[in-house]
Amino acid sequence: MNDCDALTAWIQPRHLVPSGMDACRARFENHHPHVLQLTDFLREDMAARLGHFLSREADYRTVYRLHPSSPHRLRSSAWVSEDIWRRVDEDDRFYSLQLLVGPSSRFRLSPNLWTFLKFCQTLATPAFRDFVRAITGFPIGDLDRNEVHKMRIGDVVKPHSDRAKGRRCLAFVLYLAPAWKADYGGAFRIIGQDDKHLEIQARFNSIVVFDLVSHKKHYVADIRPTAGDQARLTLSGWFLSPEQADR
Repeated sequence: MNDCDALTAWIQPRHLVPSGMDACRARFENHHPHVLQLTDFLREDMAARLGHFLSREADYRTVYRLHPSSPHRLRSSAWVSEDIWRRVDEDDRFYSLQLLVGPSSRFRLSPNLWTFLKFCQTLATPAFRDFVRAITGFPIGDLDRNEVHKMRIGDVVKPHSDRAKGRRCLAFVLYLAPAWKADYGGAFRIIGQDDKHLEIQARFNSIVVFDLVSHKKHYVADIRPTAGDQARLTLSGWFLSPEQADR
């Protein structure tokens, strides 16, 4: 395994010690479906900077996507207009949410932006990949990509699989909304092979790591009216299967 020193600036030390990683791996391997949640994942100052940038200094754009099987889906684009989204049947809808565009014009020199960019670079390093391997015992290749999602009342992510025709094998979701509460909804739900639903709350500065094979689908629970103007903020990433990474 690569030296974890490269991660100590970001991740809480207790998650990086060998005994802690061994305990995480045992939890991951013994849980069905294979899923692991680590709370207080990042150092407090780093989590605060990332949360501040994403909640107050970043711009987003709303996107609408239909299920691949929908007859209304456009071949030329994964997304459709809001008008099409509103007109199709409920079963045709896949998700509506906001994707990160970049920093707002006033914050292009923000230190929080540079923290975010540096953190995204860290997620793509061998050190982070080897850390994820260590806490899951799961064979993974390189990071495929990551995305920041912002969700408010009315946004949805319906049941789906992220396997991408076998290209991806493992995913993670890092929760970065500082003021988010369980009462706001938006929990992460996993549908197991036995059709039981596992619910994990979107707790600030927690990360959920899960394999993409041991469950059927996953989705985001509805955001409740109690959320008001609060937004659910996540940074998600997907790892390629080893054979895909070698190509």
